[in-house]
Amino acid sequence: MKLKITVGVICHNEEKQILDCLQSLNENQQDFHELIIVDNNSTDATLTLVKQALIEMQICTQVVARSKNNIAEARNDILQRANGELIYFIDSDCRLKKDSISQLLKFYTPDPQVAVWGGAQIFPHSVPILEILDQMRKKYFGHFGSHQLKISTQNEYVDHISTTHALYKKDILMKIGGFDPRLQYGAEDLELSLRLYFSGYRLLHVPTSKVIHYHVKTWQEWCKKAFRNGVWQTRLTKYNPQIFKTRRPWPALLFPFVVLVPIKIFGSLFLAYLFLIFILSAFSDLQIKKRPQLFALFILTHFFYGVGEIYGIFHSLVFSVPDAAQLKELPQAKSSNKA
Repeated sequence: MKLKITVGVICHNEEKQILDCLQSLNENQQDFHELIIVDNNSTDATLTLVKQALIEMQICTQVVARSKNNIAEARNDILQRANGELIYFIDSDCRLKKDSISQLLKFYTPDPQVAVWGGAQIFPHSVPILEILDQMRKKYFGHFGSHQLKISTQNEYVDHISTTHALYKKDILMKIGGFDPRLQYGAEDLELSLRLYFSGYRLLHVPTSKVIHYHVKTWQEWCKKAFRNGVWQTRLTKYNPQIFKTRRPWPALLFPFVVLVPIKIFGSLFLAYLFLIFILSAFSDLQIKKRPQLFALFILTHFFYGVGEIYGIFHSLVFSVPDAAQLKELPQAKSSNKA
């Protein structure tokens, strides 16, 4: 029996990206049976473009318009409405390849302990910043082991699968309560992965399944993303302290002790850091004239991510957050489908 798959797409002010994403889904509609699009309170023409595009697409769809931007709640909207046994999440700035979903399905197993399959990402070199970013992620020092950016060659069980390109068993997501709505703007997939991982479920990374990811278009966008990731991954420590078992927010943890480090030692460490990234940049596969850009990208990424971590820890300590008991319980998924 063929498994029913629901595809979920969340969009917020993606008028420049969403049509290409939908077109790639249309070209792969044989691999899923319904599409749910949640507009996360866009203020541009995203929702209008989505509705117009779906008229010409022969896909069973639901469109949900939210009144506030909360990515975790938007994912739960998809979970509640999905009729498929499996839910496939793809970001609105991604493009499916012809076999993206089918490659994940090759490794489907009814084993109740396997909860999710996640694929890899291709960064198009037609976008200059993405060509540099693609080189950065090839160096372990660039991504610190993150499977969202890691380039792997074989299947492996991991502790985190990014919702950028992932296939979940719906019944398991319902069982563990879906995504945590306190994580409005990021790290909701990491928090979900932690709950799955430490509940004994297995998360499989499948590098042969790929999507094209138009991650960012400018250096400014990347710096903002690095800062935001730092903020939300460390704010997550207050909601799910188990993150300390798999990750260490070193900039945030060490920042209070910086004043205790003699300036000569601090300067020596900083020079050693610069030397390391200089070597990594100098021996990259980029053209020689582009290697200084890789050097700069290393510095900017680590700086903004570190500042984001420090801010995230500070925010978590100073501001109160609702207890888990105050969170709304995830309702059962609806059985009806809208065409």
